[in-house]
This record gives sequence, C-alpha cells and structure tokens, in this order.
Amino acid sequence: MTKFEKILLSIFFLELFAGGGGRLINVSVGPLSIRMILFIVLMLVYGIRVLATKKLVTTDHLYLKQYKLSTILISGIVLYCLLSTILGIAYGHPKGIVVNDFLRVAYFVSFFPLAYYISNDRFKIKWIKSILDIAALFMIVFTLSIDMASIFMKQEVYWKFYSWINEVIPGELVFRLNTTGVFYKGHYFLFFAVVLALYKMIKGNSTLVEKIIFFLGMTSIYFTRARGLVLALVFVIIFLIVYSLIEAFFVRKKIFKKPDFILSTKKLSHKLVLMLIVLVSFCMIYFSISSTRVGDVQTEIPQVETKKTDKETSNETVKNEKPKTNQSTTEVEEKPFTGDIRVYFIKDSLRILNSRPVNWLVGNGYGTEIGGRLTGIEISFLDILVEQGVIGVLLWLLVSLAPFYFYYGFQRKGERNYLNVGLLAGIAGMLLLTNTNPFINSPIGIGFLVIVLVIGFNKPVDYSMRGLKK
Repeated sequence: MTKFEKILLSIFFLELFAGGGGRLINVSVGPLSIRMILFIVLMLVYGIRVLATKKLVTTDHLYLKQYKLSTILISGIVLYCLLSTILGIAYGHPKGIVVNDFLRVAYFVSFFPLAYYISNDRFKIKWIKSILDIAALFMIVFTLSIDMASIFMKQEVYWKFYSWINEVIPGELVFRLNTTGVFYKGHYFLFFAVVLALYKMIKGNSTLVEKIIFFLGMTSIYFTRARGLVLALVFVIIFLIVYSLIEAFFVRKKIFKKPDFILSTKKLSHKLVLMLIVLVSFCMIYFSISSTRVGDVQTEIPQVETKKTDKETSNETVKNEKPKTNQSTTEVEEKPFTGDIRVYFIKDSLRILNSRPVNWLVGNGYGTEIGGRLTGIEISFLDILVEQGVIGVLLWLLVSLAPFYFYYGFQRKGERNYLNVGLLAGIAGMLLLTNTNPFINSPIGIGFLVIVLVIGFNKPVDYSMRGLKK
C-alpha cells in the first residue's frame, strides 16, 4: 500500500464521516459531489492495482474467499439496483433522477477496495476509529456553535447569519423555525460515534475523548430536536440490555465463547443499573424534544424574515410538489404536512403499489414520485418497497442483518474478531433511524454498513490465519 493510497483513504473516510450529505465542501464536477469524486478516484486507484497485479485475487490477499457471503450479498444488491434503474427508465421516470438514485446505492461497490485496504497490514482499523473521533469532535464544535448562535445572537443578526450559512453549504442544514438549534446531515455519523462511545463507557474501558464525544455529542443531538435520533438511541440501549442478559445466560451454555460485553456475572447488575439510568435519561430527552416540536416546521433555505402562518411554512417542507394528473387541485391543497406527511406518503405508496400487481414484487423502478417527492421519502424501507418491491426489501434486510449472523458464527467458533457489540448496536439503531429519515439507501448509511461488513472479518490473528508475512 502506497503513501498516496493511505492519504486518499484518510480523506475518503474523513469526508464520509464529517461531510454530511456530501456537499459540506462545495466542490463538484457537474452533478458529482466531492463524495462521489473521492469514490470514483478510490475505485480507479484500486482498479489500477488490480490490473498491475493481473489478478483479482492475489496470493497475499484472499479477500473474495474470506468475504464469500458478503461478496455475494453486495454483488446481488448492486445487480438488483441496476434492474430497478432499467425499470425506472422503462416506465418513463425522469432519467436524471433514476441515474441519481442508482449512483447513491452504487456506493456499495466501495466494499471491494475497502475489503482489500482495511487490514492489520494496510489501513488499520484503529485509524478508522481515530478518524471517526476527529470527525465527531468537528461536528460537535460545528453544530454547537450554530446552536449557541441561535440562542445568544440578536434576531436580526442571526437571520443574516442564517441566510449566509445556507448559501455557503446549501441543503446540509435543517433549522427549526419555532425552536433553537440545527440538524446537520452529518449527525448520522455523530450518532454512531455516540453509540460506540456509550458502548465503551458501559464496558468500562472508555477514553477521555470518548467521554467527551458522548456527553457533548448528546448535547448536539438534543439541539437538533430530531426525535428519530433520540428514539434510535433508546432502541440501542434496549438492544444492549437484552444482549447483556442473553450473553450472561448463554455463556454457560458455551454459545458465546468469547463475550466482549459482560466480563463477569457480578458486573452484570452494575451495568444493568447504568444502562437503565441511561435509558430513562434518553426517554426524558425524547419527551422533552417532543414537547418543543408541537406544530413544528423545518426548513433548509430561508425565504423571508417575516413570520409566516403554519400553513405557509408547512408548504415549504415539501419541495417541488406537483399535482398528479389524476388528482384535483383541491386534493393537492389538502395534503397533510409536517408530522402527517408520513401518512400521506404511506397512502400514496399504496396507490403506486396497487397500480400494478408486479409492483409489489419488483417495485416501480427508480425515479418514482411518491407524494410529490422524487428524491426519497423519510421512511426508507417504504421507499425501497415502492421502487424495488418485496424482493428489494428482503435484499436490503439481508445485507443489513448480515453482521449479526457473522457475529453469531464467530461466537460459536470462538474466533477473535473486531466485530463488537457496539457496532451491532449501531446497526440496530440505524435500522430504526432509517424509517424516520432517509438514511440506509444513501452513501452515509451504506458507507457505515460496508465498513462494518469489512471490519467484521478482520481478525487480531490475521497474519497467522492467512499465512501472511508482516
């Protein structure tokens, strides 16, 4: 591995973790964001390496054999997404939107270069964790600075700042019009950093940096007023509690031969008490946020400085809504907004699925307009169901749940690996979070999932098992 490849991977991970939706750094080539540019460069560099060795599977890296099931799942979902692209074009959906939908999920292909580079003798896993910590600290400072500005700045000064920052990084920030604080698309990876820090704190071996990330990260998440993030953290804690009880019970049955969470039965009660306290705290935060979100409206780009009515501001939350040919103007005007918009999406999704019986099986293809949206809706698995059918939903679930199956297999065999309960808890939270905000079928969610799939098969005894030389 060359020095250039190490620098490229460092920039690749840092942008993925801290770059939000991919346009925090306003560099683009046509429709390609900095994230897609880095992805393409990574694939080209990896392709050159493959061509230089003249073998896809080299003698010193048997990753296709090692990642056999992962390779099949990744290849299967990419090919199926290609089928959804063909369907979208065949059904006459906007070609630009269809291509954009495919490019988002094409991020799965990054699995192949990352499976090669991430290892003990190339790009170390601890380097990835360090980059995640740096990205988390950056996002904490960045978002809390905006939060404090919304609290302490005079209103007329804040509106100027508000307009300016939306022009600098358009589409990356979501402000709440009736509360202070901001939601940044990079909060998704801050969520993962908080989960991993929480896991280490419960386990009892956290560092000072991880403690800072947890407490300040939670403060930043609180100011987002994003109930989905807090609800996902509640689910993560419940997952850890249930896992603790399962691990403590089944260790005696020799099912979990190398437990990495509960070190002894005596410590179980202490850890359960700690997790229950955290659970109650998260629930209180959730209800506190809910009380401030009554009648809430969110916006990304300010329109005017005057106060608007609820109906006018709600109209801004649904972009580019166009009345369908079979809908009257009255029906369009009576669309529910904000919290009720999800009900509208569900109803419109059922209409699309029932329009053709085959839609339930293979979907209506990429580029499908759902409730006036062409770029995805908040409920990711509903979006997948409409565009890719039941087959697509099952494929996405198989890929998402694969790390749990791998972890169980490692435990049964008593093999050491880097796939820990903290990463599994992050995926569990992601599966819930993605149904409140579009996440899993974007480079942010796919990036995390691919990294976990790769990390899971790297073992501390890597050299001796592969017969490699250091």
